[in-house]
Amino acid sequence: MNSLATLTFPSTAVESLRLYPLFLLFQNLHFLAPVEPDPAADRSESADSFIKWGFCQVHTPRPLGGERQRFLRLVADITSQGADYAAQLKSLTLAASSERTPEESERFIARSLRGENIPAAQAPQGEDLLWQERLLLAIGELLDQEEEDLALSLTTFADEEKKLFKELQGDEDDEEMAALLGNLSRLEVERRGHSLYSQRQRFQAWKSLYATLPEGNFAMLLARPGDSGEFLREEYEQVSGGLARQVMTLPLPTVVGLGRDEAEEEVRAFVEEAEPILDRFAAHCEALLRLDPTLAATAPPALDEGLASAWQELIDRHFPAERYGRSPVSFTLFAGWPTAALLCRPGQAATGHVNGLLATPI
Repeated sequence: MNSLATLTFPSTAVESLRLYPLFLLFQNLHFLAPVEPDPAADRSESADSFIKWGFCQVHTPRPLGGERQRFLRLVADITSQGADYAAQLKSLTLAASSERTPEESERFIARSLRGENIPAAQAPQGEDLLWQERLLLAIGELLDQEEEDLALSLTTFADEEKKLFKELQGDEDDEEMAALLGNLSRLEVERRGHSLYSQRQRFQAWKSLYATLPEGNFAMLLARPGDSGEFLREEYEQVSGGLARQVMTLPLPTVVGLGRDEAEEEVRAFVEEAEPILDRFAAHCEALLRLDPTLAATAPPALDEGLASAWQELIDRHFPAERYGRSPVSFTLFAGWPTAALLCRPGQAATGHVNGLLATPI
């Protein structure tokens, strides 16, 4: 399997139809959560099989502890108001003072979400800043889930409408899958049209949360589709003066099932058969991460053609493009900058890696 520790950003939620295909290629994904799970809950009862299988882990830097319920109440208030989460992301201003009480901080954030002007002298500091950045990430997570729920709702409505007005021709599941792919595609276009400022703020909020993680060693990074990967490339090129290099692209299906249960079954079966290919892929990534930075910047080795062909054949056999769609993953190499350095954590390269690798679904 591909056991290289891969940190995802800025997404914070594991359960997503758009995320499940990534488990075909990455079996050691890590997520940062803005708030810790309920300490009273039985974690052995987790509904997410990918966590149970060890395919992913969730970390909560600097748990909120006694402030957890206050944070969740504010998120619930936003949800109950039927908020436009995209607008919330745009209007949320990082403006709180470390000298405020929790109650004052909560009222201050509520003012910010309503778009009220905040005096520059009241700029955020310390824990209040991190608390508000957690909120920004939580709203981003709500936006992601809202979009996916809408795609599923539109798919269900379209399927029921067809059943009412005509007899379906061909495979009913194929019709439903095609509708889901179309709805996800349209919503992805709309999501990418959200304010670049909001997307950049979400990325910066995620980086601030990552900076508080006690252990920051990960082999690779995985960006969600959109601009987050581009933000990282921009920062690298500005600071290093070099150019990030695209080194390979591999195909993945856009979806792997119509729901979580089907997705889990499909991923498990694929990974078991693909294990030898995944081992070779992980070895190639490891070699890129340890490659002399001069070579990494000028002549990194290409992925073996036999390996690329074997992967393509297996993906096509398990997930035909006409049914499951295609969303390739592009890999970018950052010469001389391992993951920790890319995320502004010098001195955290205990992995022995001297380069960084970013995977971005296209």
